[in-house]
Amino acid sequence: MRALSNWMVAGTLMAASAQNGFGQTPGLSFELARLSSYSNAQLIWLLSRASIDRNLRESPGQGITYLMPSRVLGPPTGPSLDTIAKTVTTDTLAKTVTIPVHQDPGLSYIDVVVVELVQRHPYRDLLQAFDSSRDHVQLSWLEYVFSRLRGPEADSGLKPYAAMPDSEDTQYFALKYFAEGGTRWAFQVLNCHQYTVSSLEWADIVTLFGQYRYYPAAVNLAQTLSAASLNLCIAAEESLRELYPEAQVDYHSPEEAQKYWTRYVKKRQQLEYAPSTCYAPDFH
Repeated sequence: MRALSNWMVAGTLMAASAQNGFGQTPGLSFELARLSSYSNAQLIWLLSRASIDRNLRESPGQGITYLMPSRVLGPPTGPSLDTIAKTVTTDTLAKTVTIPVHQDPGLSYIDVVVVELVQRHPYRDLLQAFDSSRDHVQLSWLEYVFSRLRGPEADSGLKPYAAMPDSEDTQYFALKYFAEGGTRWAFQVLNCHQYTVSSLEWADIVTLFGQYRYYPAAVNLAQTLSAASLNLCIAAEESLRELYPEAQVDYHSPEEAQKYWTRYVKKRQQLEYAPSTCYAPDFH
């Protein structure tokens, strides 16, 4: 286990999307007319990086196409992503960032595939793919499907992966599934371990720390306020505000924000939430 200060995130938006283990395996083209005839395995393969690449219709000059689901950017194919840019602001940090992230029309099929898989609920096939995939993008979408199938069967299927420390990406996305459901031991592992994921991906976890009032993460949230990624920095500040809504903030830069929250958290945190409390979690 690592100390709270050892969170690690990649500094680039697309770092996570670049990770896959399928070499030159060709993707599958999506045809809506064939939806009901696709096998479960084919539907799952349509969520792979290779298939998404194949189905993308390039739109030069419209910014970055983010290939993974994101809580920070919103629903994967919702109307809010039909625009080219997303502006994130925070008055207290006095900064605005415009990220040209577009939802390429070629990605619209993913919603259809996800809905079809949820309706079929092929747990065995989904778990087999989750176990064998080394495709970061596909794992993220499989977790997205599981989150919509949330229940005892999905829980029992993913729990062994969440407790598998050497599986890295597989463990990370299993833990994300449980964190999205508010499972405390998942927050403990995520807070005490370092994962090499993009800053935008990690911002999803940071928002969950605040949403579910996970106070042991407060020290590291304060340290994250100096992150190079504004998405991550803003997510950390919003989570700190959720943890400590009574705080009277008074700062005008990321540096001032980090100093303020570091002092505030140190003053307010109870002893049992100190950084030294990282230990082997009880997966129950």
